[in-house]
Order: sequence, then C-alpha cells, then structure tokens
Amino acid sequence: MSIETNSLLSFPSLSDFPLVSVIIAAYNREEYLEKAVQSVLKQTFSNLECLIVDDGSTDNTRALSEYLMSKDQRVRYLYKENGGLSSARNFGIEHARGEWIQLLDADDWLHPDKIKFQLDYIKNYDGDSVVFYCDQERVFEAENRSEAFYEYDCSSKEYVIDKLLTPWALQCNGLLFKKTIAKKAIFDTNLSYLEDCKFELDLLMQGISFIHTPIIGNFYRIHQSNASTYSDVADWKSSSKDAYIIYYQTVQNEYEHLKPICQQKLLDYLKRTIEQKDAQRFEKIINLLDMPVKVYGFKFTKKSQLKFLQLITFNVPFLQGIYNLVRKLKKI
Repeated sequence: MSIETNSLLSFPSLSDFPLVSVIIAAYNREEYLEKAVQSVLKQTFSNLECLIVDDGSTDNTRALSEYLMSKDQRVRYLYKENGGLSSARNFGIEHARGEWIQLLDADDWLHPDKIKFQLDYIKNYDGDSVVFYCDQERVFEAENRSEAFYEYDCSSKEYVIDKLLTPWALQCNGLLFKKTIAKKAIFDTNLSYLEDCKFELDLLMQGISFIHTPIIGNFYRIHQSNASTYSDVADWKSSSKDAYIIYYQTVQNEYEHLKPICQQKLLDYLKRTIEQKDAQRFEKIINLLDMPVKVYGFKFTKKSQLKFLQLITFNVPFLQGIYNLVRKLKKI
C-alpha cells in the first residue's frame, strides 16, 4: 500500500527540456534528508521533481517531507511499507513522472551542476542506450575530511564486468539515465547489499553503454550507520560479507558465461577467509566452488582437501600453516 501527497504539481514552463525525476530513497534518515532535498532543489537544471520514497520510516521523515513540500511544489512524497533500498528505488522509478531518472540516497547530496552537466551530453548519444555516470567525493563524517574518487573508464565492457565482480560499482547517485532504460533492469530485492553492482551488470548485459561525464557530481557521506562503509570486503560488516557470497551465487546462476570470473573471485575471497580465520564463510564459499581449484599454487581436486587446508591454517599461524601445507599435500 502506498500513500502519496502533493499529487497535483505545477512545473515551470520548460517544454524544451526533459523532466528529471530525482528519487530519494529514505529510511530513518531525517537528520540528513533536508540537505539531500535541498541539493536537488538548488540544481541549475530546474525542470525536475524531487520524489521522496519513505521506505517505512519510524522517525519524522513524513513530517519533514510535508514541510519540504510546503516550501517547493516540485517535492513529492510517497510512503511504502519497509522493503529495503532496492524495493524503494524500484517503487520510485515506477512512480516517477520524469523522462530521466536520478537516484539519490537520503544521507548523500548532489553538486548543483550535476544534472545540467550530464544532460548536456544528450546531443552526442542515443539516450535510450546509454547511462551517464560521474565522479564523486567521499565525505568521512567522523574524521571531518573528504576525498575525491574518480571513476574508471567504462569504455571496455569486459573491464567494467570485471570491476563489477570485484565487487566495484559506479555509485548509483552518480548515474543519470532515461526511464526507458530502467525497464531493462530492476534493483534485485533479494540482495541486501551490492544491488548497485547487480543493477549495472544487468544493464551491461542488455547492451547499455556507460558514458563518463567528468564532474564530481555527487557526495557520498560515510558514517557509522552506512550499509557498507568500505569497498574492501575485509572491512565490511558481517552481513555485507555474507551478501558478497550471495551476489556471486546470483550472478553465476543468471549468467553462465560469467561463472569463470565469479569462481576466481570466490577463490580470492576464500583466501581472505583463511587469513581472517572465518570458518563460517569458508564453508559457504567452498559449497559454491567447482572442483578442481588452485589455492596458493596448489591444485585441490576435492572439497575435503580444502577443508584440510582450513584445519591447518586456522589452528596455526598463517605463514607456518602454509609451510606445513607443502608437506601435508603430498600425503593427501
């Protein structure tokens, strides 16, 4: 069930320009929401709607949204029962009125020229077959510092696929794409993390190109309650590490030709679990591996051999375990 307020809107007469729907997925982010909304309303491209999708918040998100609507008619508010970030984004895209879609998390914000700068590229491309992406700035709230993050060149499809399976993703806040493109892929509600990677991978598999627009267009706030603060899986929360495994399982089930890459990435992750003595995830990963595999230069033909590797390395210091493994493998 959804509730929409401020359904009758009046936009400036800008018929020569496309309407852009900026979708802010919000769940208990009232302390950050106003800054996100204001960054939308202050865009130098003004023919837009700011659609706040309240994903079942229990704080004052609704009251704040109603206040913001009273200040600017371009703000809309939709409420839905809690279903997670992917569900909120899909819901927002479905209800968006714009020809173009801009996503924004409620704790982040946009550069004032972001949308205008990217729309200037329309004349050079077929908007129905490309996604524009930009660079970002990461703002470390606790450390009171920020750093620019320049995205990779996405001109090579193979390179981007490898990056998306590292995992690595173009921040969805940095994307701008036509609503018609959103019909080619949806955010996977079975993924609690890495849904950005999967969405972008699905678009690539549908033949969509990613075009870099050189501007630091969005600001990604890193704080204690972020879903995933770090790009390195070694630093992720436990739930994020599990999602890493689920992501690979999902990808290799859907895209058979990507399975070899997924298998190699799982092997890389397996080594991390050994170094971190993470028995729970070690077990999950070997269940997804096709034998034989090579680990530390040694060939393993049975999963029981990998479990022996776990036994050795989890019970002695890592380097000593590798040394002992050289001798033990000859007897397996």
